[in-house]
Amino acid sequence: MTKSIFRCIECKIYSLSNGKCPTCGGKTVSPRPARFSIEKSQKYSKYRRMLIKTEQNK
Repeated sequence: MTKSIFRCIECKIYSLSNGKCPTCGGKTVSPRPARFSIEKSQKYSKYRRMLIKTEQNK
């Protein structure tokens, strides 16, 4: 079984526990960035295209 690493939002400490930080009890999230894909059907491609469009208009 593989484990993922998580980062606490409040104290910024990395841990293997999902949900709560073992140090301060704050919420933990995955520090990994969103996946990048050129395909239009991907989750964040809409936002990436909007960003490119606004940068070209400047």
